[in-house]
Amino acid sequence: MLTHKIALAQVNPTVGDLIGNGRKIIEYIGKAKTLGAQLVVFPEQVVIGYPAQDLLLHHDFVQDVMGVNQAIASHAEGITAIVGSVEAVSRGPDGNALANVALVMQNGKIVTRRAKTHLPNYDVFYEKRYFTPATTVSPIIINGVRYGLSLCEDIWDDNYSRKVLQELMQQGAEVLINLSASPYYIGKKAVRYGLMQRHARDCRVPQLYCNMVGGQDELIFDGGSMLLDENGALVTQLPQFKEQILLATNNSQPLETMLREEETFAALTLGVHDYMHKNGLQKAVLGLSGGIDSAVTAVIAAAALGPTNVKGLALPSQFNPPQALRDAQQLADWLGIDFDVVPIGGMYESAMKELTAKFEGKPFDVTEENIQARLRMMVLMAYVNKHGYALLSTSDKSETALGYTTLYGDMSGGLSVISDLTKPEVYALAAWYNQRYGPIIPLSTLTKPPSPELKPGQVTPFDYSRLSPLLEGLTERTPISALLEKGYSHDEVNRMYRRWRGAEFKRWQAPIALKCKPISFGRGRLYPVTNRYVPSSL
Repeated sequence: MLTHKIALAQVNPTVGDLIGNGRKIIEYIGKAKTLGAQLVVFPEQVVIGYPAQDLLLHHDFVQDVMGVNQAIASHAEGITAIVGSVEAVSRGPDGNALANVALVMQNGKIVTRRAKTHLPNYDVFYEKRYFTPATTVSPIIINGVRYGLSLCEDIWDDNYSRKVLQELMQQGAEVLINLSASPYYIGKKAVRYGLMQRHARDCRVPQLYCNMVGGQDELIFDGGSMLLDENGALVTQLPQFKEQILLATNNSQPLETMLREEETFAALTLGVHDYMHKNGLQKAVLGLSGGIDSAVTAVIAAAALGPTNVKGLALPSQFNPPQALRDAQQLADWLGIDFDVVPIGGMYESAMKELTAKFEGKPFDVTEENIQARLRMMVLMAYVNKHGYALLSTSDKSETALGYTTLYGDMSGGLSVISDLTKPEVYALAAWYNQRYGPIIPLSTLTKPPSPELKPGQVTPFDYSRLSPLLEGLTERTPISALLEKGYSHDEVNRMYRRWRGAEFKRWQAPIALKCKPISFGRGRLYPVTNRYVPSSL
């Protein structure tokens, strides 16, 4: 099927670490040689990390990248390396003077390059801001074989009039290679496989796909690189969420996929690990309440960082039942993480003593509740500042959609771990975790009604199992008519729409949130805070 021995180098770069990324690429070129490869393929923009965003607007950065490109090429001796990077080019018609390129390195130098044609400008992608697109495409010839090179979006061509792979085929391409930095969402591997299978059957030539792996701020890249033969059969696949190099083989095999919860856990673990380590952070702290959200955040953090690098703080007041503290202590003990208790009841009483006169006799309401949530955050931030920890936020997507969170309280933190999972998904992840690793999360955490525990006997006033799909539908821009057809009442949709819309100001101020859905509360979703639109059907 393949004339040459080709290695797929699924690596984990760090944005802006040009020297470190260059060393990693050179290391993997050496590994490819050891494997006997004649050709090694790396992901899109592996030299700079993805996405570099407005670093690409800095002249010094671009000049440094081009120097590193040349340094990497000097190590491409006795092998051909195809490496994703950027290059300065003649200014295009849209005013950009950069190209997103696949560099072909041989004999110690860059011998040619191919630029990306389709520049995505949706969700988390803003490539038209930085790059000028290729206007023509053509194969490259390596030792007598015509290879067609494309970059990421070039194969996601359903909504483009130009079909890059078909153009390459018309010019005699015998093998198609795609360099990608394709962000993860749940189930994305199977979606990519279906896409590659379609291209293989349409083009009738082998398809190599090399994807990035690793975490970058809110984005997670899951790897899952693969080779399909000319009939669309999968013959080589690399694992998800793991840096690896593998020589392409000819062994037909089924697509390896994980259970939904297993995949989600692996993704979030990688996201937490890389956020911490790539930012030079070692230890994380979180509020450990005995509730489901903090429990799941804790088990992910312990898996990502090691139990000795995670600290749970219980912050009880007079409104927390004793069982909550016991659940938090038990979870910490079974996980092996550090645990401490800082009661905030005295702080709360002191605050109320100073403020009661200012409240002018008004009854207890959300004001007093939020004071407690913010006192908890004050203690957590004190630990962060004093000990050099990073703070993990524990809010989930259902709460974030409803605005059932406290600004400068439980919303705060450097990284929000589970805020792309609805409340039912958090429970499902907890159940999977206990089944896989033993009863680490206490049974009472799994069975008691969720509560912020900010007033006596408080229980969350939402049926999350019913409302979460509705809230996801609003977030995913599902038409109101379709939501009504699913059995939600007009009044229910109207109330939830107004809550969902009204919480936008909070979401603008939320921490970085790990993305594992096609549409998440992050930089790929742009809605105004000042917004009086209500659908006419409501």
